[in-house]
Amino acid sequence: MSIKAISGWNVRSFSSPLDASSAGRGPFPAGGDADTVSPIATVTGHRDGPWVGATYRAVYDLGDPDESHVMIATGQSGNPVSPHYDDLIPRWRAGELIRVPLRRESVEPLVTERLILQPPLAPGIETAEPALPGTVGR
Repeated sequence: MSIKAISGWNVRSFSSPLDASSAGRGPFPAGGDADTVSPIATVTGHRDGPWVGATYRAVYDLGDPDESHVMIATGQSGNPVSPHYDDLIPRWRAGELIRVPLRRESVEPLVTERLILQPPLAPGIETAEPALPGTVGR
């Protein structure tokens, strides 16, 4: 899927609360304005910023959740040294979306890594079960 710009080009930078010299990305030309499907615009009276635009796009198929599609502007990771920190920028700029299945039975075969966050156990408790049956971590 691709979203075409109706108006002139704007410029979009992705910044980070971390050291901008190592974590920021851009600027990148980006099509669209406040009245397009892919809105990117300045706030009235501030031509050089701040910018307003979609950093997350999603189309959820409620009839078939495995056909839902999403895109995040920069990458899947918030860690600037990760290869997934900025790997989605070209696809976001092209207006693409990525299919993301949402049913557990469709997701499980695709899992390549799993991060389990578990708080320390309270005194006297020897094991911890997930709060809901079937949640990640079992």
